[in-house]
Amino acid sequence: MLNKQFYKTTKKLMDTYQLDVMADILLARDDMVIFYTDRHNAEEILLEVISGNLNTIGFEDAPQIRLQTIFDAFDYNNKYGEINGKSEYYHHIYDQVHDFSSPKDISFPIIHNGIRKWLRFNIYPSKKHDSISIFSITDVTLLHTQEEETFGKTHIDSLTKLLNKYAFDHHYGKYYLLPGFHVMYMDLDDFKDVNDRHGHIVGNLCLRAVADLLKSFENDMIHFYRLGGDEFIGLLVASDDDIKILATNIIEGVKHIRINDIDRTLTLSMGVMKANQSDDLARKADRLMYEVKRMGKNRFLYDVETV
Repeated sequence: MLNKQFYKTTKKLMDTYQLDVMADILLARDDMVIFYTDRHNAEEILLEVISGNLNTIGFEDAPQIRLQTIFDAFDYNNKYGEINGKSEYYHHIYDQVHDFSSPKDISFPIIHNGIRKWLRFNIYPSKKHDSISIFSITDVTLLHTQEEETFGKTHIDSLTKLLNKYAFDHHYGKYYLLPGFHVMYMDLDDFKDVNDRHGHIVGNLCLRAVADLLKSFENDMIHFYRLGGDEFIGLLVASDDDIKILATNIIEGVKHIRINDIDRTLTLSMGVMKANQSDDLARKADRLMYEVKRMGKNRFLYDVETV
């Protein structure tokens, strides 16, 4: 909004310093492109360049760019999507950018022509024309790459690259009310003996191999986490039969893991609890797993939480 100083200051800058307030100050940033769009055609948002160069944000220079072209370059392989769900993260960002009811400040990663960038969108409506919105898009790659790495380190186990307990707590609150919600608690059998006989380096290879097996079963509704040591846990939303098939496949898959220098078969004990009220379901699945240990290990028990 212009104030009473604007014209006075503009004149002073030009007379004293030969600086044009628009070209040399307001529109002079080389890390930003400013656009306007007429939202009359909501299905085809076309961003018209006011200042800057599309090369700045990773695209070939042109006088305009479709908003969808930017979203077509969305990089799904980012830590936020890995934690929150790739599709969910994309749609959350997409909906926010396309909601013109209020000003927005949103950042997300793209990858175009092999170059990855983080872009920050500042979007606000024109006060003089209802259908016009202003976009400023800034390259914030350095800052947000560092923030993304930090986010990943706090939510992903450094040894196995599975999600960790912080991510588990986040996802539990997200999924526990869904129909078909299960918790799967797992522990390698006699893992202390593996470490004692073969050393922690070999033990870590075993943990990574189990984690790789678990990751091979993941999808949008099935996630696995390392809690620490040789304890793993899964949050699963699926039918009872599908969960039992998955449990069987994991038990069998672990037995087929082969690690150099180990002359024994790895086995795993598991407790699977289906939610009824989702009251401390992890603890109940843990109890089931220890019942398996007492029964002889290398199998799973399945139960439904009582109300």
